[in-house]
Amino acid sequence: MIGPAHHVGVAVRSLDAALADYRNLGFEAESVEDVPAQGVRVAFLGTGPTRIELLESLSPDGVIARFGARHSGRDASPPGKGAQARGRGAAP
Repeated sequence: MIGPAHHVGVAVRSLDAALADYRNLGFEAESVEDVPAQGVRVAFLGTGPTRIELLESLSPDGVIARFGARHSGRDASPPGKGAQARGRGAAP
């Protein structure tokens, strides 16, 4: 079973500038971290049951920088075994 949307990814040129813009809209970052294995710096913003994931490329030739990729993530875990049940992901 595919569950509800967990997050929507948005590529940004500057994570700091994007965070300032989203703060002006009333959103706060839950976490900000570098993920070198994926070549990105990432921030998750809480929006209720669905999160916004802002992604900044760590390199000018990274996938996010080149293509401005956007994605959405869905919880495809069996019922009761999803991100919420594991203590991660969207709050009820």
